[in-house]
Amino acid sequence: MKTDIESYQDAITHVARIKSFYKFVLKGLMLSVMLILLNAVTNSDYMWSLWVLAGWAVIAAVKWVSTFGFASLFDKRWEEKQIAKSLSQTGK
Repeated sequence: MKTDIESYQDAITHVARIKSFYKFVLKGLMLSVMLILLNAVTNSDYMWSLWVLAGWAVIAAVKWVSTFGFASLFDKRWEEKQIAKSLSQTGK
C-alpha cells in the first residue's frame, strides 16, 4: 500500500507527463502551421508537409495513450465532466 508521500510523488509525476504532452502538442501545431506555409510558398503543387503532419499525428497518438491510456478517452469521469460543463454553461 502506498504512503501519502508516494501517492503525492506519483501525482506530481503524472502531472509532469500531462504538461509534457500538452507542450508537445502545442509545439507540433506551431510547427505544422510553419511547414504548411513553407510548403505553400515553395511548392504548392505537392503537399509534402502532409506526410510530416501524418507522422507527427501518429507520434502524438502514441504519446496520448502513454500519458492518459485508452480508457481515459471516453470514460465515466469524462462523461461526468462534460455533463457538469454543459450544465454550468447553461446556468443550471
